[in-house]
Amino acid sequence: MSSIAGPPLEGRIPAVHHPAPARPGPFRLRVPSPPGLGAGAPSRLRLPALARLHVAGVFVERPGVISVYMVGENLGALPFEPGQSFRWHFLTRRLWQTSLALPLSAPIWEDTLRVTVRTLGGRARPLRRLRPGTRVVAVGPFGGLTGRSRTRRKVLLLAAGMGVAPLRALFETLPGGPGDVTLVYRARSSTDLLFTHELEAIAQRRQRYLHYLLGPEDGPGGPLTPGRLLELVPDLAEHDVYLCGPAEMTAASVTALLAAGVPRERIGAERSAG
Repeated sequence: MSSIAGPPLEGRIPAVHHPAPARPGPFRLRVPSPPGLGAGAPSRLRLPALARLHVAGVFVERPGVISVYMVGENLGALPFEPGQSFRWHFLTRRLWQTSLALPLSAPIWEDTLRVTVRTLGGRARPLRRLRPGTRVVAVGPFGGLTGRSRTRRKVLLLAAGMGVAPLRALFETLPGGPGDVTLVYRARSSTDLLFTHELEAIAQRRQRYLHYLLGPEDGPGGPLTPGRLLELVPDLAEHDVYLCGPAEMTAASVTALLAAGVPRERIGAERSAG
């Protein structure tokens, strides 16, 4: 595995002109009123100034999946832990009324953060045409897949589909010695994998285990049976497990983990959009 010099986001962020900072104070986003308040009656969502961001650029990870890079000031003050999500409001004509719940797919780096999203249909499709400088409001954070819930020295991260996004951030940031953190990443083929260079660099630099399971559920890469999990992680019962993926994969994996001897209270599971 080859390592990547410097922070994982370096070199991928398009140059963008930074607009002059707005005056201090809360930003007010006008949104439609909930049903029952009368047609056309606006409500206001008051958000702290540190939630103000703007788009730096859009990076195509693979066909149908993009990463949106955003920059702002005082991002270190965000009450955020790797593994959590925000609700994102991209203030364009088509998107300003849309709230997209997305996790950060990398730790906050200096003044930059990143979300990664599938854009094949649905509300996220217009994100492909975001322009640098577009204003963004982040509301949150929320979600419980964080290091705060950790109870054991060893941790297993199980990812599938877009569930790799929050777990990629945890794979880099969770404290631990050599071999304490393992990521098992399930995908149909190598072309479906995301962040491979980043994950392999983290595995080498932090001395962590990384396993790709490729192929259909009935092929060599799966399913994730208790025996398969124990083959990959022999001391599985000594791990905390963080799991994120599509609903069917999440349910099947929780069943397999329980059968393999992992107590339910040490399994944290969240569903991803795909």
